[in-house]
Amino acid sequence: MNGKTRDWLWIIVGGYLTYTGVQLVMDVMNQKPEGYIGFVVAGVLFAVFGIGLIVYAIRNMTKPVEETPEEEELDEELSSDEDMQQEIDEIEAQDAGQTGTQSAELTGAQSQDEEESGE
Repeated sequence: MNGKTRDWLWIIVGGYLTYTGVQLVMDVMNQKPEGYIGFVVAGVLFAVFGIGLIVYAIRNMTKPVEETPEEEELDEELSSDEDMQQEIDEIEAQDAGQTGTQSAELTGAQSQDEEESGE
């Protein structure tokens, strides 16, 4: 579950707890059963906890996302891989240039050998 999904879930749960707490307090105040103070306290705690969850989730959603050290290491590895690939490409280009030069030298040497043996 990613962060956004979790935050939305916290908002829904917080809303449910707040609604349940407020309804509990309203029902208890209308009926006033024996020991209603405990129910009122429980309802208030539900509502406060629910509001806290909503506020926490909204703050998580609005704060900027910081890269974790793992993500930074991955970015460094990717950039070093790109650097390494550039070096490989440069070496291959140099090898291709040298191979062409070596081929020309070998061809020239072979033609000299043939001329000497033909004479």
